[in-house]
Formats: sequence, C-alpha cells, structure tokens
Amino acid sequence: MEGEIFGQEYWDTTAGLTVMQQFRDEKYLPPCFRLLGMRAVEAREGTMTMAMAASGWLCNGFGVVYSGAVAYLADAAITLAAGTTVPAATAFSTIDLKLYLLRPVLPADGELIAHATVAHRGRTMAIATCQITGPDGALVAQAAGSVLILPGRNWQRPVQVADEITSESGRVLTTILFTDIVGSTQRAAELGDERWGQLLAEHHAIVREQIRRFRGREVDTAGDGFLIAFDGAARAVRCAMAVREHLRRIGLEVRSGVHAGECEESGGKLVGIAVHIGARVLGIAEAGEVLVSSTVRDLVAGSVIEFDDRGNHTLKGIAGRWHLYAARAA
Repeated sequence: MEGEIFGQEYWDTTAGLTVMQQFRDEKYLPPCFRLLGMRAVEAREGTMTMAMAASGWLCNGFGVVYSGAVAYLADAAITLAAGTTVPAATAFSTIDLKLYLLRPVLPADGELIAHATVAHRGRTMAIATCQITGPDGALVAQAAGSVLILPGRNWQRPVQVADEITSESGRVLTTILFTDIVGSTQRAAELGDERWGQLLAEHHAIVREQIRRFRGREVDTAGDGFLIAFDGAARAVRCAMAVREHLRRIGLEVRSGVHAGECEESGGKLVGIAVHIGARVLGIAEAGEVLVSSTVRDLVAGSVIEFDDRGNHTLKGIAGRWHLYAARAA
C-alpha cells in the first residue's frame, strides 16, 4: 500500500474544506480511490466534484459498469461534499444513500463525473444530492444521502453510527408532511354536525390508509389536519398527492406542505425548526396544492415527481427567504 497515514494531529488542525481540496493531489488519495481510478476534480464549500475512470475493470459479466461502483462514486462525492462544511476536529460518516440508476454505463475512454451539493446542513446532520454523468456527458445516475456530523469526535476509531446517537446528537433527518382540509369551517356549517362528523371520519380513514401505504408515521392530528413523518422525501410527496386525489372523490379539497430537516422526539412529539417550517409552507399552499421546500425538491431528484416554481417566500418567524415548489406527477 502506497502513501502514509495522517494522524490525529492532522485532523485536529485541518479544516474539512482544506482536506477535500487536498484530494486533488494524488498523494492524498486513499487506497480505495486509487483502486477504482477515482480522483477529486473540484472542492468548494458545500460542493464536491469527483471523477472515476469508466474502465472495463469495473464491468460485470454483461459488459456494463457495476452499479456498486457507481454507488461508491456517489457515496464518496456526497460524503466529501458534507466534509467541505465541517471545521477541524470533526468526524463525519454517511448513514444512508439512495441511488437512482437512469441508464447503463458502458466502458469508454473517459470518466464518470459526480457532482454533489449539500442541500441542508444542520448541527449534526447534512443532506446532499449528487448527479453523475458519463463520458459522453449524459446523465446516468442521481443520488441523495445524509451524513452524520460529529464535532470533536476523535478520528482514531471507526464511526459506529448506532453508538454515536446520544442526547446531543439524537436529531434525525425527517420529512414532515402537513395536510389541511380547505374551507372546513364553511363545509361543517353547511353539512351540520352529524354529517360533518361522518365526512371527517371518512377523511381520517383515507389519510391513514395512505400513511400506511407510503410507510409514514402519524405524529398528530388536529380536527381536519394531519402531521405525518417520513424517512424518505419522495414517499412523503407521493403520499400527499395520493391523499389529495382520494379525498377529491368524497368532495373534499386539501392542501399540503412538505419540508425535510432535523427533528427530535420529545414526549411523543416531533420538535425542531423543521416542523415549524413545514407548518409555514402549509400556510402558503393553495387549495389542492402540494407545496414543498427546495430541500425536498433536491432530495427527490431522479424520481417521477415534477415541480412548478412558486418563487421565493418569507415564512413567518423563520429567517431568510424560502424557495417553494408545487409538486405534480410526471
């Protein structure tokens, strides 16, 4: 094995962006990068571009590059993109990766290029998306993943994710879906208490069936609305669209707001700024609209969901301006 091991002093004194920029120098490449013909192309804060040779050595028996090799490239780009955002003396490790393979990769004289961008950076979690193009420039894969960030964590032992989740770092990436019946007060007045109660019960049954179908978790319900948690952004958006279509069959119109961010459990409830952002997004949504934050849109890249731009908005009590999109099926 060529090269040398960088000790704890190096990690304690070198910022993440500097480390990632040094990967452009061959002497800093780890053995696995050398083995697969990988190199760093560019590193900037919040982004990382990696290249991997489209070599026949990476092909399976059918003559195409193994999907596992493509996944490794995506994982490296996403992990190192998160690494560009951390200070010195900070460990980090991928905890999940979702890869969409769009077309087979044939061996060629050229490289696969993976460009990863951090979509969200919290205290102990970053989420990033990645696009991979082939030697001909065509998009061959898209990926999304989350990276656990551990400030002050010693690099001399491997990161065991389960052992690192403590009261300080127990926040997890969650996609929040809020739903709300449009004009519920007026409908209740028109129908009367008994008929409205029956319709509301039917509404609850439909929503809960879609929660089960898309593997969500009901967190709370307040009369005519639901708060639902998902561990996947695409399933949250698809659930919202399915709820909308099923409720229209019984004459109810709903609106939905979706956001993804770090949350934690407290007394059986979800807490965190991500929950407040999701509620504010719901408040802006129009009747029949599934409105999502730009974080959600980035996370579902490669799915069959398309989006219409709804522009930048100010969310009450939330700093900055937020770019929102209306989801629709492709």
